[in-house]
Amino acid sequence: NYCVEESVIFEQEWNKGCEEYCSEQVAPLLYCLLVKQNVVDALGHTEVIDKAVAPTCTEAGLTDGKKCSVCGYSYDKPEPMNPVDHKYENGICVTCGVSPEIGNFYFEKNAAGDSYTLVGFDARRNLETTVRVEIPEKYCGLPVTAIGERAFYHEENVSEIILPPSVVVIGEDAFEGCKSLLSFVIPKNVTEIGDGTFFNCKSLKSIDIPQSVTKIGKGAFAQCSALTDLTLPDAITEIGEAAFGSCDSLTYVELPAGVTKIEQRTFLDCKSLEGVRALGSITSIGEIAFDGCSSLTYFSAKGEPAL
Repeated sequence: NYCVEESVIFEQEWNKGCEEYCSEQVAPLLYCLLVKQNVVDALGHTEVIDKAVAPTCTEAGLTDGKKCSVCGYSYDKPEPMNPVDHKYENGICVTCGVSPEIGNFYFEKNAAGDSYTLVGFDARRNLETTVRVEIPEKYCGLPVTAIGERAFYHEENVSEIILPPSVVVIGEDAFEGCKSLLSFVIPKNVTEIGDGTFFNCKSLKSIDIPQSVTKIGKGAFAQCSALTDLTLPDAITEIGEAAFGSCDSLTYVELPAGVTKIEQRTFLDCKSLEGVRALGSITSIGEIAFDGCSSLTYFSAKGEPAL
């Protein structure tokens, strides 16, 4: 160990008069080589600091430590630090996402590093009743601005989900298969309801859509068989294919003036739908857009006679 012990270095040199002859041989003659030894003093340790690791609410931390960068000897070992307490807001730890009552939330920092996306949620599997979930406005001191794709995919024990006003993006299929979800309020700065966002939310009766929304994606509310209360904001200009397919309880829809196309299968199998009023001019109606609407008796569009 060069740090704490003196070392001996051996060197070879030619015996006088032999170098010219022996250097021409395939292997030098051993007796023509003289061996010298030199003693080198110990170098001493080269100190480096192992930086402290702060504890979290799920993992222990470590204090500063010191070691030698040459030999690795640790002469001031780091000491463990106990995990810190959870910081709960609305029953959710804003540091680790754990909620002891309902389950675990999973967040990812966005690319810009200034906000978070809620990317997943796991409800406790032993829940005997449905639960109300309120998502925090901030996580680790930064705003929660998005709900990721399939974040609540098939979480069948969730009856209510409250989003903070900081959320501006809701990913595709975010709440697909939440069969106990009864109602939903979309935050006022969201501009688009993505494909399949509420697909197969069979208990969803009402949805509050803000004026900021301009687009409803494909199958966004398909198979929401309990949906009865639906008001579409004036800003909407696009409604995707099968957006309201198999909404069995829907009885009346008023399409905003900006909607000029009714895509295929938009209202497929809406068996209770009695009337549709389009406030603008409809330029095209896709295939089987109203197929299976056995109760439909009224349809009107601007500039066209009622059917």
